[in-house]
Amino acid sequence: MELRHLRYFLAVADELHFGRAAKRLNMSQPPLSQQILQLEEDLGVKLFQRTKRQVKLTWAGQLFAKESRLILAQVDHAATVAVQADQGQIGQLTIGSVLSADSATHRTVVEILQTFTKRHPHVRLALRSLSTPQQIEALHTGRLDVGLLTAHLAHDPVLATEPVRREPLMLAMPKDNPLSGRRIISMRALAAEPFIMISRNLAPAVYDLIVAWFRDHGFSVNAAYEADSLFSTLTLVECGIGVALLPASLEGVRRDILFKEVEVQTPSLDLLVAYRRDSQSEVLRSFLAVVREVVA
Repeated sequence: MELRHLRYFLAVADELHFGRAAKRLNMSQPPLSQQILQLEEDLGVKLFQRTKRQVKLTWAGQLFAKESRLILAQVDHAATVAVQADQGQIGQLTIGSVLSADSATHRTVVEILQTFTKRHPHVRLALRSLSTPQQIEALHTGRLDVGLLTAHLAHDPVLATEPVRREPLMLAMPKDNPLSGRRIISMRALAAEPFIMISRNLAPAVYDLIVAWFRDHGFSVNAAYEADSLFSTLTLVECGIGVALLPASLEGVRRDILFKEVEVQTPSLDLLVAYRRDSQSEVLRSFLAVVREVVA
């Protein structure tokens, strides 16, 4: 028995007339009658009661029709699912993110997720808050499908990356800091300030970026305090214990924190999207298409 036999049978069951059913199926009546007889022989049951005046379903035929409709509906559903999966319309995507503060970078990620969920409402998203090293490990092991991270990755044979956003860093200090009256802060004055750094274990690229920036201008950073996120860095600056380099878009988020320019150009923080080079996921392809659209 093949699926076409079920479709032939249901056409006759709907029409209760072999001629009309044959016309509906775009075939002649004799082959249709032969197919139904073959189906009944294969099943070993009579599906129709035939007289010269009418065709009626037997009790077995009525139950067989009900089950046949369920089978064909499931087959059609399976075909739809296959097409949707091939187009990246359904499935699951596990995303890693390093963001924890209301920065412009954070808002970019929100825009990406909003655009994707509106366009692909049947894709289930799982968002994980992970540090950059944790994301890299999770991408390597397959626990993440895609990561949004801040790092300058050396060539990785497993991972591919694309730029999402570049945001300049600015000097953040409490309002009562002795340097707060200056319009521009010198590197010499900055090197003397206790500096709040995000832990290198959590964000090695950011930590090394700041250390290298001081070194390139002939100074060493006075890394006096450690934080685990942008949010905790802001909190420590607000407490008045030190200064930090933070994304410029955070200016104005805390009223007791001032953002100042430095006499030399400050570094920028790069947000990247990272994913496995060998991924065959159409959902990932759809997500990357949205990322590129938002970035553009």
